[in-house]
Amino acid sequence: MNRFILYFIIAFTIFFLWTFLFPPKPSSIKNQSNLKIEVPTSDSLISYENELYNVKISRKGGFIKSFYIKKYKSELLGNYPIFIFKNLKDKNFNYEISKNKVILKSENDSIIYEFKSNYIVNVISSDSEIISYGINPNLEDNYEKRYSNFIYYDQKWHKITEDKLITPFNVDYANFIGSKTHYFSFVILNEMKNNKAFLYNNRIIFEGKINPNFKFYLGPIDPQILKLIDKRLEPIYDWGFFLFAPFSQIIFYSFRGLYSLVHNYGFVIILFSLIIKIIFSPLTYQSYIAMKKLSKIQPKIQKLQVIYKDDPEKLQKEILRIYQEENVNPLSGCLPLIIQLPIFFALYQVFITSIDFKNAPFILWIKDLSSKDPYFILPILMTLISLINSIIQPSVDKNSKMIGIIMSLIFLLIFLTFPAGLVLYWLSYSLFSILEQFIFKKFLLKGG
Repeated sequence: MNRFILYFIIAFTIFFLWTFLFPPKPSSIKNQSNLKIEVPTSDSLISYENELYNVKISRKGGFIKSFYIKKYKSELLGNYPIFIFKNLKDKNFNYEISKNKVILKSENDSIIYEFKSNYIVNVISSDSEIISYGINPNLEDNYEKRYSNFIYYDQKWHKITEDKLITPFNVDYANFIGSKTHYFSFVILNEMKNNKAFLYNNRIIFEGKINPNFKFYLGPIDPQILKLIDKRLEPIYDWGFFLFAPFSQIIFYSFRGLYSLVHNYGFVIILFSLIIKIIFSPLTYQSYIAMKKLSKIQPKIQKLQVIYKDDPEKLQKEILRIYQEENVNPLSGCLPLIIQLPIFFALYQVFITSIDFKNAPFILWIKDLSSKDPYFILPILMTLISLINSIIQPSVDKNSKMIGIIMSLIFLLIFLTFPAGLVLYWLSYSLFSILEQFIFKKFLLKGG
């Protein structure tokens, strides 16, 4: 059992440090030589605002230059527009704003943007050729640096990476094209023909033909919203490693359900940790009993270790005999830990992926549950509680307690940079574990 815990510590450390040791590498491929695109700029901007976002549209070229989402306080465009109309980029437009529409007109051309709910924009244009730049990652956010482009064709999602652009990339027909950062996505929701992908200023962009009447999505990577638009869009949300993905989905929708009752994700996390503790409490109780039994028979095992110190095979048989006589399973103490591993890994995935936690406050100094605790108060409290929990839990020998203490200290180093929400979960779970130990001793084990 001691070896198992040690192996778990090593595996746990490697799994979670991988994200931070191998950040995305910057582009090393130069611009494609056959690509000559000048991004239009203009000081004359049209402002449009609704309950979801603020938008600014350039009168020259008629492209959307700025797209600010109010709820998440995020600007999704930067040095580039999301797309431009290839044959209209030098046109100067007059405009009018009518309810949820921005109408741009010149002598022979026009562009109409109709802003709908759920971050969908309908577009009607006199041009059918577009160049899609996608959205811009926030380079100050380590998660947002994980920017990618994608295209859906042949009933599959294809991630477009730089290595695919070493040779010309062409797709005759695509259902969707788009780009995403960690939290946001841009998707053209209509079929595009004659698609080509290029590298331009370290950005992968698309060029193709589209029906002049089309629509696009520009908003958060929210699986519920994406699924309502088109079921094929749901995979844009990353549920994590396929073995843990079902747990991620259960946790995600559980959080959403609890949030409808408690409108603070910090308290939602605490409530969720209590629910998990209650669900696993019977198993923990059996583990607690097993550890008590193991500690009772430890003197017998130590005596056998002296008697059969030169005969390991005989020693193993005698130890197994004692386990059978006392009806003890030496691995039962590890079961709660093993079973909860998928839950913990899934929690990690949800906390770093779900936009629900971006800028979600808890109390006092915790202003963003998706980011680390700025003062490391939660990790330190978590470590202290974990140390107390390790000390009061029954153990077979002193080595087991020592491993628990070392594990708590290692967790401190790992959790320092973890999302505050995940640290809050582990802190709450540890506190409920101490209360659970008290209940076991005071009531369930009263009188021996």
